[in-house]
Amino acid sequence: MFKQLAAIGTIYENYMIKRGRVEARRILLQQDEKTLGDIGIDRSELVQGVGYWPWDGTVTQQEKDQRNLVTMKSANKAIRELHAYSDRELHDIGINRGMIADAVTNGRPGLDNDRPPRTPVSTGGDRQAA
Repeated sequence: MFKQLAAIGTIYENYMIKRGRVEARRILLQQDEKTLGDIGIDRSELVQGVGYWPWDGTVTQQEKDQRNLVTMKSANKAIRELHAYSDRELHDIGINRGMIADAVTNGRPGLDNDRPPRTPVSTGGDRQAA
């Protein structure tokens, strides 16, 4: 009997917490950006709903961190795979062993659209043809 009452109490408590957050969200959505910034509330999370509680940017940051972790894992997998290639295979795709990590994270200079080709740095002593 006590376990059943405790379970009902927990259900009611969770309901009241959610109800309070819904009401707080309703009130906070009426506030201007300055007020929300002063109290540390992120409007983008507030708009997303109660699931993004505590609306201070932590949920969004955790999602970004999770995406970055997935990206890092896939980059590490690509780096390991490229290290397994022979020097000839790497040459065929336009990189050498020393360029593997850079090519995975930034693309191949001059070939991938994400990054412009590197231009040689002038030392000032270059002569031009007459």
